[in-house]
Amino acid sequence: MRWPGFRRVRNQVCKRIGRRMGQLDLVGIDAYRAYLDTHPEEWTVLDGLTCITISRFYRDRQVFQQLERLILPAFAESAVRRGGQIIDICSLGCSSGEEPYSLSLLWHLRLQARFPSVRLHIVAVDADPQVLARARKACYQPGSMKELPDDLRESGFRVTDQGLCLRPEYMQPVELLEHDIRDGVPDGPYDIVFCRNLAFTYFDESLQAAVARAIYDALRPGGLLLTGGHEHLPDGHPFEGRPALVRSTSHRVRYSDSRHSAHPATARNRHQHFHWLFDLSVRGRARRQRRLDDHPGMRHGRRLAAGKLVRRQARAPAQHRG
Repeated sequence: MRWPGFRRVRNQVCKRIGRRMGQLDLVGIDAYRAYLDTHPEEWTVLDGLTCITISRFYRDRQVFQQLERLILPAFAESAVRRGGQIIDICSLGCSSGEEPYSLSLLWHLRLQARFPSVRLHIVAVDADPQVLARARKACYQPGSMKELPDDLRESGFRVTDQGLCLRPEYMQPVELLEHDIRDGVPDGPYDIVFCRNLAFTYFDESLQAAVARAIYDALRPGGLLLTGGHEHLPDGHPFEGRPALVRSTSHRVRYSDSRHSAHPATARNRHQHFHWLFDLSVRGRARRQRRLDDHPGMRHGRRLAAGKLVRRQARAPAQHRG
């Protein structure tokens, strides 16, 4: 594990370890280290204490906006062209299911009608059986849905005594799997792999490299790896040198190798798709600036500023003569 990755949650992890030391009647971290040396089975317990399960629906909303506008439609069109019917997705570190269920809701309620012959298959993976049990139950509190669009929340859930419970038809595309990604990635191939705020935050560099290689091998040519916005792949990762990186304020997208086929259909289209994604933030800023420039208040302000400049220039010669 990589301690700097825990900087935002280290208090939470330290409290867990402190409670565990209290259960063992140990005083001080040195005593716990000595206990680990003599009780190797304790490493499994410690490993569980370092699991971070922060999750919510539509986490980093910009990611899902680009999935809706660009990424999922491009993969769906590619599937139709090659005669396929499935977009295969893997969600690594799925926690209580918020990420894969967000994808399922997005697809079924906003995109399925455009691509009626295409469906999603989502393999959702986590090493913690307790959070997977919550994912199988699929009942959540409103606080986990603050970023979820209203239409998806209202159509996708029913109100029960246990909270807001996902309707069964939106659970159906998601296959929940107990698996530790340190042991590899479940068998693919996948069109898209989500690995956000997990391996490339909390694992040390050698383990990050192993995970990156496993993801690379599990992706179809032209597939996508989505990581967290603050995350960086380790030096020498297999995506190095590809026309691969697209960054918004909240996520990174990396393309897999394009030696055999490209996404969505040809290498030329893949590069266009890449630049299209990359230009989103630039074009968005330009549009916002044009709207701001055209605002009546801004036009009035520019007229006032121009008038002041004219008056200042008119006074300048007289002041100089005086």
